[in-house]
Amino acid sequence: RSRLNDIKALFIVGANDGVIPRVASSAGIINESEREYLTGSVDKLILAPTAREDVFTQRLYIYMAVNKPKERLFVSYSRLSSGGKSLPPSYIIRKLKNAAPNVHVETKSDLTAEYSDESEAFDALTSMLYPALRGTISSKKANRVKGLLKYFIGNKSYKERLLRMVKDEILREDTGSDSIGSALAHVLYGKRIVTSITRLEAYANCAYRYFLEYGLTLREREVFSFEARDMGNIFHDSMKTYSQMMSDGRYNWADIPDDERDELMDQAVDAVIGRYREEKLSSSARYAYMENRIKKIMRRSASVVSSQIRKGKFTPKYFEVDFDELSDNDTLSIKLSDEDVMRLRGRIDRVDTCETEEGIYIRIIDYKSSNHEMDLAAVYEGRQLQLLVYLNAAMGLEKREAEKPGKSMDVIPAGVLYYHMDDPIVEASEGLTADDINKLIMKDLRLRGLVNSDRSVLEMMDKDLATDPTVIPVSLTTKGELRSTKQAVSADDFDVLSKYVTRCIRNMGRSIVAGNVAIPKPDGKHRFTGPNCSFCPYSPVCNNIRGPVGDTDIQSETGRTNAEWIDLMRENDESDR
Repeated sequence: RSRLNDIKALFIVGANDGVIPRVASSAGIINESEREYLTGSVDKLILAPTAREDVFTQRLYIYMAVNKPKERLFVSYSRLSSGGKSLPPSYIIRKLKNAAPNVHVETKSDLTAEYSDESEAFDALTSMLYPALRGTISSKKANRVKGLLKYFIGNKSYKERLLRMVKDEILREDTGSDSIGSALAHVLYGKRIVTSITRLEAYANCAYRYFLEYGLTLREREVFSFEARDMGNIFHDSMKTYSQMMSDGRYNWADIPDDERDELMDQAVDAVIGRYREEKLSSSARYAYMENRIKKIMRRSASVVSSQIRKGKFTPKYFEVDFDELSDNDTLSIKLSDEDVMRLRGRIDRVDTCETEEGIYIRIIDYKSSNHEMDLAAVYEGRQLQLLVYLNAAMGLEKREAEKPGKSMDVIPAGVLYYHMDDPIVEASEGLTADDINKLIMKDLRLRGLVNSDRSVLEMMDKDLATDPTVIPVSLTTKGELRSTKQAVSADDFDVLSKYVTRCIRNMGRSIVAGNVAIPKPDGKHRFTGPNCSFCPYSPVCNNIRGPVGDTDIQSETGRTNAEWIDLMRENDESDR
């Protein structure tokens, strides 16, 4: 259904039976005969297309597509599935061959032309793998090893042989830890690793999965559909567009009228969702509902964020800060060895600041499409580093600003917080006013994470902290003390966290280039949890057999307080010196 005109060349990929045209879904409350009966019996009744109508509609789109290009048409299809099974081509291949008997059909081998068959290619891989481990082969052959590994790990006939070879020979159990060796790690990752915090958190959770996903680049078969991550991307992009519109407009976050705010957010969502509407969102009622739901959530998010800003002294200063713009930030470019360097990629959703006589306070806000909490156990194990890395980067940025001539101020962390973009349904008794309900929603959507425990800093974020706290995840007792310290740490503790996170990332980088692919196991000292393998897509190729959810080695509850976790981080810092 492309709206592009004057197409010279068109590529149709994946033209396999059951894909083009798509196999009709049998899900539904009523069957086909009942649908036809209702359509013929009730006047003006509109139902979703039947499977037969859907097939004809798809054939129309296919006919329109193949007739669009003016010069060239390329159609490709797979002969084998990822499991090695034969895949039949779509009917359009036969139609095109019948319509144009002289059409050129080109068959590409799944392996390089240097090998006559899979057996010969596998023998070549076996002979080159160990020299690759020792780093004694050329870069051209090293790339060939990588390509052959990717191919055979997805080939049902050879997968078990390859994994057995990897387990018995490459991942030698007598070395004390599973490793592919630094030479092969350099082949897979390079000497200059450019990675994201999310990937490093994945490595901390399970190094073996990281090896499969980012070393061998194994992927689940991508389905062309609107997924949860697409929804999250729309949320983020809409908030980014709204922030840009706000910066260019006559209002700020605190004083924008409600109707202007909702209209501006609707414009932002429409601008973002347009490309999804052409690519993934159809005109069905389900997606129309989804678009309305997205707009409702984003209107609520804009309303709550504005209210949170009005209740405090912090103001948004930076939006969508890309790490690429912070090239001189030492916390983002980490030297692993004389030859190896790791550069972090990422983007900070929002940085808020508040300037006082004591200095400039920094607050990091990260937008999420689901509920998130800050867990220092996860920070200690490297599984939750994102917000603290953002804080390091933002403080480095602000320190450079503060060191300009005529301006010398301390930069102090105020908090690292998640905002859950949602339009929740709250439980309430009858007789509540609209303002009462809005307060309940504000409390449900308050920021969550870690904040500076200094009361003056907390009141900068919520002026009603003592009477009606709805912004941050802390409250006060009648004596004016913090009701709970789970979400609050001191400025000195933030400094410990900051240093620990940088050291943790450096250690993970060194572990990656050393070739460590061990599945973490709790030892009661450096590791207290193991990976939760319940929903891991790589379990079919994992050489580690895991138990069901509930095993003691995948529990996250350790019973330690924030102070105890920070003491552990401080001890590790001192022991590394």
